[in-house]
Parts: sequence; structure tokens; C-alpha cells
Amino acid sequence: MTAELHIADQISLKAAEESAKLDQFLLGATMAVCAYLAQNNVYMPIGMNRSTVMIGCMLIFATSAALGFMRLNTVVKVYQENAKLVGADNTEDETDYKDECQRLLLSSRRYGHIRNVLLFIGLAYYIAAKVGASYYCQGCMPNLPG
Repeated sequence: MTAELHIADQISLKAAEESAKLDQFLLGATMAVCAYLAQNNVYMPIGMNRSTVMIGCMLIFATSAALGFMRLNTVVKVYQENAKLVGADNTEDETDYKDECQRLLLSSRRYGHIRNVLLFIGLAYYIAAKVGASYYCQGCMPNLPG
């Protein structure tokens, strides 16, 4: 039984490490997208133009990056609570730590889900903006420069 528990702990630790690597990769990629959009946007007054659409797209990706930071911060807090759980003396402390970990894991999942949805929306918004700028009609998207 203890060998099976040991293997289960190893698998759980490996899953947590891989999830953290994926979170770090997505955060880096999102920050790179934000930097690309900020660098390549032609800034003009806010209005019905391509610049405003690209700023909106950049804000979506920036919000996704902020949620990525929040998710990583929550995962670190879970690790801290797990460390406290190892050193807990009585069952009341263990219950408190387990409840706190469950609460943190739930918020971490929520941040990750919202981040992923925003990444998809940002990508769809960017593609729509590029296609709309290329194939605009006078009545649909007026005054789209370049």
C-alpha cells in the first residue's frame, strides 16, 4: 500500500510540475504577443479604426497575462500550504490547511480557465481584425488606414 501511495505522490508531483511549465510557457507567449502588438501597432486617435481594434486586442491579451500571473501566484500559495500541512501537529490544523488548499486550487482552476478563454478570444479578435482590415467595405469599417 505504501509503495502505491509513493507512486501516486510521484505522479501527482510530476503533473503539478508539468502544469507549472505549461503555465510559464503560456505566460511568456502571452507577454510576447502583447509586446508584438504594442510594437507593431500604428497609434491613432480612438475611433472606428484599425488602431483601436488592435488596442482592444492587446488589452485582451494583457488581461490574460494578468490572470496567468495570478494563477502562478496561487500555485505558489498551494505549495506553501502543503509545506505547512507536512509540519502540522494536530488534525484540526490539517483540516484547516486542506480546506485552504482546496480553496486555492479552485481559484487557480478558475484563473486558468478564464485565461485560456481570453487567449482564444484574443486570437479570434486579432484574426478578425486582420481580415477586416484587409477586406473592409466602406460601410462596414470606414477609414481603415494601411
